[in-house]
Amino acid sequence: MIWLKSLNNRTKEDVYPERNAFSKAWCVFGPVIAYYLVDTLIVKLCAMLIKNVALSNSTFAIFCEEKSSLVSVMVKLLAMICGTCILIPMLYKEKLVIYRKKEQAENYILVAILGVAAALFFNLLFSMVGFTEKSESYSQVAQKQFSLPLLIGILMYGIVTPIVEELIFRGLVYNRLARNYNIILAIGGSAALFGFYHGNIVQAIYGIIMGLLLAIVYEKYGSFVYPVILHGVANTWIYLCMSVDLLKKYILNIASLVIAGIIMIISFGIMWRAKND
Repeated sequence: MIWLKSLNNRTKEDVYPERNAFSKAWCVFGPVIAYYLVDTLIVKLCAMLIKNVALSNSTFAIFCEEKSSLVSVMVKLLAMICGTCILIPMLYKEKLVIYRKKEQAENYILVAILGVAAALFFNLLFSMVGFTEKSESYSQVAQKQFSLPLLIGILMYGIVTPIVEELIFRGLVYNRLARNYNIILAIGGSAALFGFYHGNIVQAIYGIIMGLLLAIVYEKYGSFVYPVILHGVANTWIYLCMSVDLLKKYILNIASLVIAGIIMIISFGIMWRAKND
């Protein structure tokens, strides 16, 4: 991997002095734990508040019952925003490279194509081998996600979720693993945490695969916008495929699996062989 290198901001002196083993581990896991605790706390508090209001207001109770998926995603959105706010001081210290003036438009297009192809290939593969059907917890999550109004689903899973998750798992976890350990551990470790964070076996394995790809893209191009683009277009495309009947009919088949696989391999190969800017 001739282009696996240290990013411009990845020096210990920039942020931290030399650390012992426990401090190194905590600086990696700490942001994830902090975010998860705040996220969970907000969700629980909102659930209690909604339940109490519903008990005293039948109209609100009916609305919550009929629009349970929408209410859940609004609560989750609030929790994600609060959790991310907790991480702002940590993100500020990381000095993330968000965008560089010499970025080339074709790189954005290549990453977007790679994201769409990889997401479609692995989702179709998991579905066709019956892997997704074996996880009841995944089925419940998918049912809630894909029952949302289309625009709200795209906003949540195509825009907000990619930004928040990339800030955590690439902006903090990946950079800290790379700085305190090495690049290979950073790629694998950030992908593993990203996968297991999702909470069920199907999304965990899919998350690990996509997490590896996101970390490689981040390391290759050196700016935060690239994994966000890949993550966002991947989520948006799968959400459209699962929510729009026309796409379901013509996209979810073996031919699409083969085509997506070929495009994924070609686009990844082009990215791999390209020289760094």
